[in-house]
Amino acid sequence: MTGQPEQSPPWVLHSDFTGKDGRSAGAPFLLPPGATPFDDLTATVPLLYTGDKDYGRYKYENADFTFSLHADFSPVKEPYQSHVLARIEVHENSWKCEPSVRESLAAHFVELLTSIESKFERTGVLVEGASMRIGRAVIDTLPLRMDEILPYYYALSTGRRPGTKVYADLLPGMRLRLETSVSQYLGPSQPLNGYVAAASTSALIGSVPAAGGRRTLTFDPFLGAIAPPVIQRTSTQARLVGGIIDLHPAGAARSHWRIFYPTSMQTPVQPGNTGLDYNVGIVGADTLEQMNVATKRYPMSSSVAGPTPTLYYVVLGRAVAVPEIHVRVNHARSGLAMFEYVSLGTTVADVIQRFTMIPLDPQSEVVSVSRRLSDGRTAEIVFKITTPAVPAAMWDLPLVSDDSVTIQLPK
Repeated sequence: MTGQPEQSPPWVLHSDFTGKDGRSAGAPFLLPPGATPFDDLTATVPLLYTGDKDYGRYKYENADFTFSLHADFSPVKEPYQSHVLARIEVHENSWKCEPSVRESLAAHFVELLTSIESKFERTGVLVEGASMRIGRAVIDTLPLRMDEILPYYYALSTGRRPGTKVYADLLPGMRLRLETSVSQYLGPSQPLNGYVAAASTSALIGSVPAAGGRRTLTFDPFLGAIAPPVIQRTSTQARLVGGIIDLHPAGAARSHWRIFYPTSMQTPVQPGNTGLDYNVGIVGADTLEQMNVATKRYPMSSSVAGPTPTLYYVVLGRAVAVPEIHVRVNHARSGLAMFEYVSLGTTVADVIQRFTMIPLDPQSEVVSVSRRLSDGRTAEIVFKITTPAVPAAMWDLPLVSDDSVTIQLPK
């Protein structure tokens, strides 16, 4: 017995995929492990149910997903939690490539998780954290266009489409890097007065148990373990962050956190301000529903109604905040293996270009990529080329947490 995780059938990254609606994906398209195009897709997650034998009454459905509870054999036996599975059926739109259909699918995925959390998780039907586990299992099941991967894993919105905002979720296991500036004053009306680069600070994101069995995010394991200090509020629109401790004041523990970027920032020679409009903002909320409302309203910072209002923070010092994920990079020839944090948005191409040029022939086995599934197994990502030439875009596959990239350069 080796102790190594069981290997799953591979993901397949198609260079040019045609959907069930006859539309081209227009970008590399990632098929889930073991799936054949246009298969019926179902995700199951065990050990979430906390109720009695009347599990069949708990259901939810939207245009793209159906959630229900099913026994792994009949008749179901006690303890019910051990024998009742959460099952999510994915409807046929997941195999279509029409852009409007893809947008609806993503929106319905958010609705699915929001409804599971509010209807079943927070009411005690499912264990706390069930919506996150279910979400990851569904992602493992979905065929995704390459630019949809980070939006599903991390709720990333790049802001590249008109009228959209830039934001991403902060999740346990990630690291938040804060690149701040300090204000330099050399004298009245001096041209070099303004902000200059200062130190970089990193916050390791984790989680701790909270009331009712739920978990709340921490920005440092030690700070999450101790009684937080009371930090006096200012009269500004949002709470102010001068350092990591400001994200851990008394009464600020929240389950969901999201980082937002402004559409514009002031120049380094301007004095700056404490508003959300021109600064990086961090938002904390206790439910996905609260976070969804806050995201639609942002940068407005009025709290969502409820006993635990949404929190808004501004990072001082003309800061740049970069979410980071952990990956493994292996150089097979030298035996060098590195576990490191890289910026969210890092691609396989970014790793390859440390060692050699792209494009490479994916069939040459110079590069191999594996990805962890929600059930602990790993799966290789197979590159399938259906075009006469190898498109460089194939290597722009974004990395997600715990991905492993191996480089095998010839001698």
